[in-house]
Amino acid sequence: MIVESRRGLRGPSIYTLSFYTVFGGDERSAPARTHGGRDNINARLRFDQHLRIVSEKAARVAGSALAKIMPNTGGSRSSRRELYAHVIDSILLYGALISARPHVSYDATYVIPGVPPLALLADERARIYQRRPEDVKEEERRETLSKWQDRVAFSASFAYHYQRLLGCAGSYQARLQERHDLLLRLYHLTLDWEVQLPNLLDVFRAEEIDWLLSEATRIPINPLDFIKFVARTGFKDEPKLDEAGKPISRRVTAVHIASASRLNVVRDLFEIYHRFDVNFTCERGVTHFHLACEFGLDDVVEKFLDLGQDPNLLVKDTGDSPLHFAMAINYDDTTKVVELLLRRGASPNLANNAGQTPLHNFSIHTDDDHVDLAKFFFKICDDLRQMVRVNIKDKSGRAPLHWVVKCRNKKLVELLLKRSAKPNFIDKDGSTPLHYICKKVNDDDGLAKMLFKFCDENHRRLRLDVQNKLGNTPLHEALECGDKKVVELLLRRGASSNLANAKGSTPLHIISKKDDSQGLAELFFEICDDLGQTVWVDGRDKKAGRIAIEKRRDQNLANDAGETPLHLIMYDDNDDDDDLVEMFFEIWDERRQTTAQVDVPNKWGSAPLLYATLWGNKKVVEKLLRRGANANLANYGGQTPLQSICLYIRDEDDGAAMAKLFFDICDELQLKVQVNAVDKFGNTALHKVFYYPDDRFTGNPRLIELLLRRGANPNLVNEEGMTPLHMICKTARSRDELLEMFPRLAQLDVVDKLGRTPLRWAVENLVPRVVDILLDYGGRSVELRFPNRE
Repeated sequence: MIVESRRGLRGPSIYTLSFYTVFGGDERSAPARTHGGRDNINARLRFDQHLRIVSEKAARVAGSALAKIMPNTGGSRSSRRELYAHVIDSILLYGALISARPHVSYDATYVIPGVPPLALLADERARIYQRRPEDVKEEERRETLSKWQDRVAFSASFAYHYQRLLGCAGSYQARLQERHDLLLRLYHLTLDWEVQLPNLLDVFRAEEIDWLLSEATRIPINPLDFIKFVARTGFKDEPKLDEAGKPISRRVTAVHIASASRLNVVRDLFEIYHRFDVNFTCERGVTHFHLACEFGLDDVVEKFLDLGQDPNLLVKDTGDSPLHFAMAINYDDTTKVVELLLRRGASPNLANNAGQTPLHNFSIHTDDDHVDLAKFFFKICDDLRQMVRVNIKDKSGRAPLHWVVKCRNKKLVELLLKRSAKPNFIDKDGSTPLHYICKKVNDDDGLAKMLFKFCDENHRRLRLDVQNKLGNTPLHEALECGDKKVVELLLRRGASSNLANAKGSTPLHIISKKDDSQGLAELFFEICDDLGQTVWVDGRDKKAGRIAIEKRRDQNLANDAGETPLHLIMYDDNDDDDDLVEMFFEIWDERRQTTAQVDVPNKWGSAPLLYATLWGNKKVVEKLLRRGANANLANYGGQTPLQSICLYIRDEDDGAAMAKLFFDICDELQLKVQVNAVDKFGNTALHKVFYYPDDRFTGNPRLIELLLRRGANPNLVNEEGMTPLHMICKTARSRDELLEMFPRLAQLDVVDKLGRTPLRWAVENLVPRVVDILLDYGGRSVELRFPNRE
């Protein structure tokens, strides 16, 4: 029955009244016209006229029908009239529900005659059953009419907003905000929907419903209620077909949009997007199958697989496989999805465009749930006898262990190590997992300690001094973070305390640049002293040097190499060492400790003064001498400070100046310098002037003259029997002033262990000018043989 009227009711629709023939028949009223088997009643007639016409028709139809199915309905006419009345009443009351569709006209079929719908009447009669009708009839009828009124108003409002929403379709960009406002109203309308659910396709096209679902996931509401409402209406999305009649799968659906927003409505959306033989794909290549794997929808995944979906289907843009999606987030049923994929042929080692395998995906999580997922993953792979490559690198050079350590998942680190992950694996930047551990400000979870323990128990060597591309070792990283526990652990496990990074910074430099309120420097030197480790000091870094001096418990305490802090200062050839030495003695004086031991030899027997003369640092030499350094203390090779000056200072001016300063200070302090002291090879300071293996060096006349004046003996021979004059005559590059100086003072006929005199060396080396000078000064030419061409 459909209601039509020329008078406009409240709302957007115009109603008509028509009666569908229920039992058949051809009777119709005089003013009515027939259209396709439908009885149209003239709107000009009053309703009682309509009712009389329809009642007569229903009586004839019912009578004919009852006569056929009840041939023995004899009895009084009143009984038969009562039976007819009940049948006709039922036809008039409920006939519309048999044939009418639930839309606006459906409501109108009840509004015009004033008859409540069957659902409301049934509810009313259930409430008044076994109660006195006279007590409750009026009350229940008012409640029924109130509910009916609310339902009609709700339906009208719903249809009204539907129409307004559809009216916005012509101008999407200009009226986008209006569409969203209307969608919000529509959302609130559906929250309390308790009446008969509409058929959405009576109001919207399929693509419009898809838009509603998609937009519901974008606006700031909880889309789950609206999506559930659409699902309850029975709406099912169907794909469009191409010219060949095949479903078109390239399409962005509400499933794609909801998953991108991490909304937990994907399962409900799959009740609407129910086609698993069509794998809808967005422009990036992400499919419904991938998203079902990501959200742990094992039943949906199984349906896709049963219909022949490839378990190794890759996303075009990223190269991610379904297993990548499944292991990215751990939902309740993710383990079921992982098992389904693996047992259906998914590869556990398939890498995406970034070089990451599924194992990399769950390595970036910190929760224990992913540890259980990892264990389950390995178990299934073991059951299937599939080897999982735990040391495979992604394009950043990181293995899964790097990511797990970076995310501080201690249990997962232990699991990967047990699965043969390499603890010394370096990434693209040269960093090991230990570097990642030490970059954390506080290793409260004891990850570093656990890594050492595991390597010890499994007889694996953990490399402590690996330098990354910046030259930083794990100790550098730990010091940068100020983690005292890790610093102590690394040092006591054997980490080097002196390695410099690419900027030249040693661990001591890093300490010097930090606020030492936590006692990091004191701890560092305390451990180094306990272990006898040398801490190198750069004279250019005054702060680092001061820390090194101040934090040492005993400035005379030597390390395993016999080196004191004073030695370490001397190891640098920097001119700023004198400031550091002065600082050293100032701090020493402030502490009022025992006298500084400036002559402590290291394991080679060298005292600090020897290194100072070797580098030619005049100020440091002076400070050490004035602090009581022994000017003649030789090392285990017999080399003295004066020999160091003659041996290593190649610049003529510097060498002569250094030697003069050395003699002047010793004279002032009344220290006698042993000019003719010999080393273990018998060489004196004068020998050392010519002992340098550089053919370009031709001697230092000023230094030689100074030595000779200070009493150097030019006739002393070394263990080879050679005098300084022998050494002059062995080279053709000797300077003339040296040749003029030595023949006057030296013995010319001294024979070395090879049986050669200085003159013979000059002859054999073809140095005519040296031969002439030696002969002029009395050199003997007896039995002198000049070399032949050979």
